[in-house]
Amino acid sequence: MPIERSGLLGYQDRDKEKIVLELLARILHEQGRTLEDQRGLLRLGADAVDSADHFYEIKAHGGAEPADVSLTSAELTRALAEGSNYLLVIASNLEEGRGTPTLRIITDPLRFFEVESATEVKLRGVRDADADATVWRWPDAGA
Repeated sequence: MPIERSGLLGYQDRDKEKIVLELLARILHEQGRTLEDQRGLLRLGADAVDSADHFYEIKAHGGAEPADVSLTSAELTRALAEGSNYLLVIASNLEEGRGTPTLRIITDPLRFFEVESATEVKLRGVRDADADATVWRWPDAGA
């Protein structure tokens, strides 16, 4: 299902995350699940939780999908604890004129990517890895 894209250019990260949450909620609704925004809860380690107790961490990007993404210590802790119930949602091309908006939903991302330790944890090679992922593209995005 396409999301209204007009006016995306210049949106802040929280606005981009909200758009992604709305689309993700539509996708999950088609599977009979609901999604609850948890961004207001500190140290949860996820942006949302669905009715099947799956945790979703959203990384929203106006342009192309990045090669690497960073996780906070809370996100890493949640990913380690939840395993296959933890999903990383990488949204790309959310700004007008940047290409077809895309969601890459990766189940248990720590299983697939090289982890680089720092203050935050960086998962390397997310764009190129052969991970079990579901990719959603907006139809008729007019990109």
